[in-house]
This record gives sequence, structure tokens and C-alpha cells, in this order.
Amino acid sequence: MRLRIRSTTILMAVVVAANARPMAAQQQEPATVPTSLAKALMFPFFSMFEDQPHFVVERTPDGWPKDLAAPVPAKLVGGAAFGPILSAVYRYPRGVDAVEAYQRVLAHAGFTRGASMGREHGGFSSGQMPEGATWCRADGSADVIVVDSSAATRSLLVTFVSSHTRSASCSPAATQGQEWKPPLAIPALSAPLGVSAQAEGSGWNGNHMSTSVSVDTTMSADSLLDHYARQLTNAGWQTGKQLSDGQTAMRAVSTHDANGQLWSGALTLITAGGRRTILLNMSGAPRE
Repeated sequence: MRLRIRSTTILMAVVVAANARPMAAQQQEPATVPTSLAKALMFPFFSMFEDQPHFVVERTPDGWPKDLAAPVPAKLVGGAAFGPILSAVYRYPRGVDAVEAYQRVLAHAGFTRGASMGREHGGFSSGQMPEGATWCRADGSADVIVVDSSAATRSLLVTFVSSHTRSASCSPAATQGQEWKPPLAIPALSAPLGVSAQAEGSGWNGNHMSTSVSVDTTMSADSLLDHYARQLTNAGWQTGKQLSDGQTAMRAVSTHDANGQLWSGALTLITAGGRRTILLNMSGAPRE
């Protein structure tokens, strides 16, 4: 099965933060985290690639394209390599528009903006991911996102993925203005007003599809899941009775695709500390 990558930035943000020096001194975090701990935290992702993550500090990982180095005033914090995914974190002075500055690096290196997959295909939205975050060229794709801010600095995570597994935003169909469609159209699902959310991407294989979002909020599990379930209902989906124990919640959901095929699944909420993850998993009924 060929891997399609919708979102690598969240994965690599965890990888880099696990071993990089603290982004903001006031966070009082350790200067480094043991590699064994970082790998343990990343264990659920190991099945995606044969390689294990390798972390570096104050340098870029092996294989990082030389023309993607950020010039002064940016300072290199560190990076990581995880299978075909390479990442680097650059810290900019607060007065510099970090995203715009690095996008100039990409443009000078021959990258062009990729197609925006999220808006056309619906699903969970993320206020942190700007339009045009993915850039493309023949040897791979690059994503740029702000991952940390302090009173004096702003840090960027730059993720480079080789052409063999690069973002769907850089697929020939997408870059030629054609649609690369998932098997099931999911309505646009936005977070409650004022709530920080980070979409974690979508994936599909045959008649199975999943997508998720991480939400930072003090809202109750019931209220938060109900917020997303109402958006599905308003889009014509059928939703069942909500089940909850206060920390987790679930609703059965179903809909039909453009061909009339029935899709059934669940909208699930999981609580971990102060962060909640919403997952939508759907399966299409076998055709007779």
C-alpha cells in the first residue's frame, strides 16, 4: 500500500520537541529529554515506517537539503529524522514574520505552493495551519508551521518529505487543479469559538477512512463532542445517542457517499491531561 501523507507537522512537532532545547525559558523544561523516553512516546507511530526516529540538536538531520537552511536572523534549534520525514526547527526574533521569511527561502529553492487539500475535502479544521503551508518541488514537499512563541522569539517547524511519500497536496492531480478525492466527503468541522484546535490529518484505505483533531479546551467532553456531532447532523448525517463517562464520549454516525453507498462509524472523544482528541472513523458497507 502506498502511503499518502495528509499531515506530518503534528507528528514531527512531537518528535522535535521531545529532544530539542526549550523554546521558552519560562516553561522551565529540561534542556534535553532522553532519547529512550522520546522513542517510547512516539511508539504508536513506528508501524508507519521501518526506521526509528533520530534526534539532533543545533544541527539539521542527515539528508536535509542544503538550500533549505534558514539564514540570519534565524537560529537553528535542532531537528529529527523519522523514516522519509526530515524536520528542522528554526527560531526567529519576535519582530520578524517567521513564516513569510522562511517562505522566501522555499521560493528561492525552487518550491511552489501546493494545493490546499483541507478546504476542498472538509474534515476537521485547524486554526494554526495557514493556507499554503505545503510547498512542492520535484524531490519532495515541505510544510511550514509556527510551533512555539515567547515574548522575544517565534519558532518554526519545517518538515521535508521525499517525493516517494510527499504530501497529497503535491500530487500531479492536485497541482494540475484536479481533485484528489477521498472515498467519503466529510463536512467541514470547526472547533468552538475561541478554542485552540490542531487538525491531525486524514487517511483512507479502501472502504475505511479516519480523521482526527487535537483540541485544547476546558469544555466538558459531552459539550465538545456534541459541538462536532451537531455539525455532522446539520450536514445531513445521522447521529446516534451520545455515550459518555465524563472523560470519553462516543456517538454512532452514518451517512451515504455520492454513489449511495452506506458508511457507518463513530465520532469519539478521548481525554489526555488537558487536551482532548476527537476521532472520526468510518467504514463503507460492502457492495453486493
